[in-house]
Amino acid sequence: MCRTCKGISGPAPKGKIQKDANKFKKSAVKYKLEEGNTYQISYVNASGWASKREIAVKSVDQKFVKAYDSITHENRTFRKDRIKDSKKI
Repeated sequence: MCRTCKGISGPAPKGKIQKDANKFKKSAVKYKLEEGNTYQISYVNASGWASKREIAVKSVDQKFVKAYDSITHENRTFRKDRIKDSKKI
């Protein structure tokens, strides 16, 4: 009935990105994003969907980038290890 006591039945999904926060590797981040700059990024979300986005970086910490996303017209938070490519605009 449960998959590690979460009440989810069935086999574990395949091809998903691991959601364990302890698995974050600082060395996986290849692109330096600076506050106040605008970038075009390739991003893969937690479900594995890839997208290209244009973001204006507001703040950067060890694990996350907070930025204005021009596609959704909202302030969003992106995990650094899910940013696959970055180009300064």
